[in-house]
Amino acid sequence: MNAFAAAAAVLCANPDLGDDAEYYVAPWNVRHQVRVILSRPDVAAVGFQLSSTVGSYTISLPVAALPEAPVEGGRFDVAGEIYEVRQAQRDETRTMWVVECSLC
Repeated sequence: MNAFAAAAAVLCANPDLGDDAEYYVAPWNVRHQVRVILSRPDVAAVGFQLSSTVGSYTISLPVAALPEAPVEGGRFDVAGEIYEVRQAQRDETRTMWVVECSLC
């Protein structure tokens, strides 16, 4: 494990940053317990009103927690909210999965 992988594990384990989650792919529903960092959408300005939100969410988790890439259509259950995977890729250090999701 290199320093970046160790840092990723520490960040996800931090209760102020990370959340408990389950990853699964339907219809098998074999669930993998993981710790993730969920980035929620920002509010975007429309005219002079702050009313619309950006429609995607980002979930980050250590590659060591989920050795295979999350697949499109896979799901993360984070505190009762279900997020569906649109795409997943490794970050620049190749130690974190960066997963673009949509709220189901």
